[in-house]
Amino acid sequence: MYKTVLTEQDTNAGLLVVKALDAAGLPIAFAGWIKTDDSPAWLLHVASPDVQTFGPTAVIRLIGELAALLSIPIATDDITVANTTNSFLTRIDARDYDIEKDKHPFEVSARGRVLGYFDGKSIEDSFVYRVDRHVRASDKPVKVTKQVVEKAKKLAA
Repeated sequence: MYKTVLTEQDTNAGLLVVKALDAAGLPIAFAGWIKTDDSPAWLLHVASPDVQTFGPTAVIRLIGELAALLSIPIATDDITVANTTNSFLTRIDARDYDIEKDKHPFEVSARGRVLGYFDGKSIEDSFVYRVDRHVRASDKPVKVTKQVVEKAKKLAA
């Protein structure tokens, strides 16, 4: 079942996913919820150079494993990944942004939202956690370890 309404629980779960991916060392170029005008569903989008380097399945599997281990209430069906050559990321007209570090609204528009196009579809609404167009791919695929899980738990606290 797809999400038609983005709730506070969803935005909190998305932030926990971002923190868990940070703990694992996945480079994140973009992370945020996006709803396009051709679908009623909200999806958590994660763009990383590792998607192109190691494949989307590896990144989705990483997210699913971290979410399960950390009891993050999000389904992998609600997540999509993209590489950093996605035209959406290259067209965002904004400086780099991190909701945790900047602590103020995303400058493109109010309340951490960005509008534009994603995969040729018009973005109806969004909730952005991070934009960082300067990240580089990992040297090797990111793996979940005991240390990663413990670090993620600390970041999520």
